[in-house]
Amino acid sequence: MWDQVWDCLPILRYLLRHFSNLPENNGGWGGIRTHETLTRLAVFKTAAFNRSATHPHWRAKQAHGAGHVKEAMGGGLASPMARRAIMRAMMPYGLPNKPLSRRRFLTGAAGAGLALAVLPRPAAAAVFDVRDFGAVPDNETDNARAFADALDAVLQAGGGEVLVPKGLYRLEAPWIVPDGAVDITLRGERGAYLMAGPGLDAGLLQIGRRDHASGQVENIGVETLRLHGRGATDPGTTNANGIELGNCLNVVVRDVHIQSFAGRGFVGNKPNTKDPGTTRRWEHVTLDRLSVRYTGLESILIGYEPGAGGATVDTIDMRGFLANNGGKRVTDSGAGEGGVYLQAVQAGVYGGQVSGIANDDRESGYRSAMVVRKAMGVVSGLHFEQNGNDQPRSCDLFLEDAHGMAVTGILHSCADPRSARCGIRVWSAGNALTGIRMEGGHDHVFDYVLDLRRAKDAEYRAITAEPAPARALILPS
Repeated sequence: MWDQVWDCLPILRYLLRHFSNLPENNGGWGGIRTHETLTRLAVFKTAAFNRSATHPHWRAKQAHGAGHVKEAMGGGLASPMARRAIMRAMMPYGLPNKPLSRRRFLTGAAGAGLALAVLPRPAAAAVFDVRDFGAVPDNETDNARAFADALDAVLQAGGGEVLVPKGLYRLEAPWIVPDGAVDITLRGERGAYLMAGPGLDAGLLQIGRRDHASGQVENIGVETLRLHGRGATDPGTTNANGIELGNCLNVVVRDVHIQSFAGRGFVGNKPNTKDPGTTRRWEHVTLDRLSVRYTGLESILIGYEPGAGGATVDTIDMRGFLANNGGKRVTDSGAGEGGVYLQAVQAGVYGGQVSGIANDDRESGYRSAMVVRKAMGVVSGLHFEQNGNDQPRSCDLFLEDAHGMAVTGILHSCADPRSARCGIRVWSAGNALTGIRMEGGHDHVFDYVLDLRRAKDAEYRAITAEPAPARALILPS
């Protein structure tokens, strides 16, 4: 019996990997259907057998619709033709060590199904509700202890989920995910808010350490949470950040909104330590639909912290982000700083909006709305709107030492006469820029779309502007 089970494992592996979750396609045999045979095994549309769909017999029967599949299949999956089709489809997954007869196929499949049924299934991740630990969503009670206790319970369980139900949860101390934490998800229901308490001059949510590397967090998720500070200009709280992410591997931040912090919205950097024997990692981090509004300093800062150091991170993937009205406390404008700042070995930025990155006076603040430094990768599908300030060298996107970066599908739009002078400034080599559109309006006209005076081997095409730039469409290298 177990020989037959062993022989049929490649078949089961193929079926489980490729047909267990296929949706039906308008009732047209796009997914799994049952055949009315004694075995009640699964029957698939012939196109699913991607190595048998070209057979003339199958083509002829397929043309007559699903009603003829039974005729083509003969005796169901146990027919010789069906067995040959399955064998051809599963060729990459290994073959049984003996020819499959009708008896061996049915016996082995039934036995393998029984074996799979008795195998233990992984237990669902434990869920710990912060209310069970004393949290009160009234925006008055300090819930720092309750949130810490819920996280401790997950750590004791070896992983799981901390659930934050709908409501306003005030925290007067940071919520810290310590070094060494593994397989933890912090998930909020829709309408779950973490509210920074008065005088909190630190990151509201801290994941791993950014100042040293005693260990790393791994497989951490943050989902559907709203973090609110006490205002972008709250006095004495320039270190009040939304989320801080330190030494880590495999972290996903999804559907998170950060607003009104006097420091930064999201900060991430690898510890800048030289201690022997320590591991410094910041890899495979994904920011999916992260939005940051109204911050005193950078909206998003990854890879470096002015004045504090921090090493270049390894990989960052950003999708569908929003950075709006950051840098409201900035009083200088050092070149290379921006409202969104990425310093990474590899960076992928796919879809997002960067808007209102400027100080209220529109004369001070960051020169660049977004900076990508020392990275290779892709920046695609971004909209820059009403950024910068009216000072020399201000721009929407600044590529510095970002060699081998591809920039595609960028729209710049602005109607404020005191806004950025330039669309994209490139201080690096080997960049490809395609599909860049510049739109001014009212009293504002950009000086130029691309500034390539310090670029090397840059390729560009499909660069347009309306109205025409005041000085030139492109300043070549």
